[in-house]
Amino acid sequence: MLKKRIRFSCINFSIFLILIIQVNFFDIFPSNDFLMNLNSDTNKYLLLIVLLFFAIIKVFTAKHYTHPNQYFQGSTIFFGCSVITIIILSTFSYNQSMQTSFINGYYYLIFPLIYYIYGTHLIDKQNFLDFQKIVTSIGSIEAFIYIINSRFINFLNPVAAIDVSNAASGRSVMGFTRYQSPADFVFLLAYYYRLLFCLR
Repeated sequence: MLKKRIRFSCINFSIFLILIIQVNFFDIFPSNDFLMNLNSDTNKYLLLIVLLFFAIIKVFTAKHYTHPNQYFQGSTIFFGCSVITIIILSTFSYNQSMQTSFINGYYYLIFPLIYYIYGTHLIDKQNFLDFQKIVTSIGSIEAFIYIINSRFINFLNPVAAIDVSNAASGRSVMGFTRYQSPADFVFLLAYYYRLLFCLR
């Protein structure tokens, strides 16, 4: 039971970390070219590295748990191998470097890694509820700090080109500076809250 509690705690931390990376640490910290190339609204290398790290941890700890699907499933292996194969074949088909092919295709490696790490974990109702709490908490924080930043105190450091352009040009909606990069995550949160309201 101790190992199980530690594992769930680790997984919840990994979910929190991945979502924080996805929202670029709320754009609180100043960025530079190196960090922007590593993690931004278009570059997800840091996310891929973190997912690989947690996937490796699960590979070496899966034997401690009793769930029959802790190891790689056939669909996960097939998806991952397919992406790697396409990246390699693209190198020869388009006469481009392996690096270029990887840059164009590494996004798709994220999906099988996420499924492998979290698929069996989120089947459990309580784990899924914990996941919902993490998502809604991060989404609410992001929405709140962007509202404050767009109307009252300018303290964020957005890296998305469209957000930088909107802030520099003073583009606003109803008196609020328009930030488009966080919109997807905030919209997902709003849709989720709306769904909960309808189900009650």
